Amino acid sequence: MDIQVQNEDLLQKYFELIAKRLSWQEIFRQYQEEFHKMEIHKNAILHSDGSLEINNERIYSLR
Repeated sequence: MDIQVQNEDLLQKYFELIAKRLSWQEIFRQYQEEFHKMEIHKNAILHSDGSLEINNERIYSLR
């Protein structure tokens, strides 16, 4: 792929995004939308605490 990106433009957009200071709720809302679009697992439920429920088993991150 030959995509030309100007470093200054990329940095400017990055700093604008950081300046918005999105809340955790907004970030999670966007994540939920993407999760539902992907349909990785038909029986998966994404809970508000970030855990997944698959086949009635709750899965948490081990971070």
